[in-house]
Amino acid sequence: MKPQSLDQKIGIMKEQGFGLLELLVVLGIIGILGALALSQYNNYVTRARVTEALHAGQVYARKVEAEAAGGGGAGTIPTLDHATITRTGSGADARVNITLSASIDSQVLMASDASELAGGKVLVLTPTGSAETIRWECTSNLPDSKRPKVCTFDADAGGPTDGTEGVGTDSDGDGIIDDDDAFPDDATETTDTDGDGIGDTADTDDDGDGVLDE
Repeated sequence: MKPQSLDQKIGIMKEQGFGLLELLVVLGIIGILGALALSQYNNYVTRARVTEALHAGQVYARKVEAEAAGGGGAGTIPTLDHATITRTGSGADARVNITLSASIDSQVLMASDASELAGGKVLVLTPTGSAETIRWECTSNLPDSKRPKVCTFDADAGGPTDGTEGVGTDSDGDGIIDDDDAFPDDATETTDTDGDGIGDTADTDDDGDGVLDE
């Protein structure tokens, strides 16, 4: 029997095509690459939104600085799509707080790990240095993957400072900061009058007197 030539062998391989195993391997590789690409994309978009919010806060902080120096008012606080800017204190105790909304996290086709979410976190701008050379220092409780390089980590960022009420984290977005919210992860409940672990909204006897509420 005459041996097959190389061209004949290649022709046979072309006719056979991909087997099921090879197809599954290729699909697996595509899936892995796709997941990695989506994760990187979501992280990039979220970081870009955080940077945009920080920049807006820094611009407003400069206006607050000019106001303190007698250069007019700071003007209207800017409105952002994915964050809220607030101002507390004055002079050396002034703070510009940038509270990030839940919408700031890009989660296209896949949810992010809860520990890596930027929503609910805060960036705080604090004036440092002399009156002639003021620099606004940024601290934040954002995770490393989302925190701008110019900001240092501070788990208490946004909390009370020097007796002045600051802006804390509001995880469930109900308008009550977590420190004052008995149910920080439930937007439908904020108080638990009788301390039984059931919020007043759902508790049929929220004062614990043994008489059902009307």
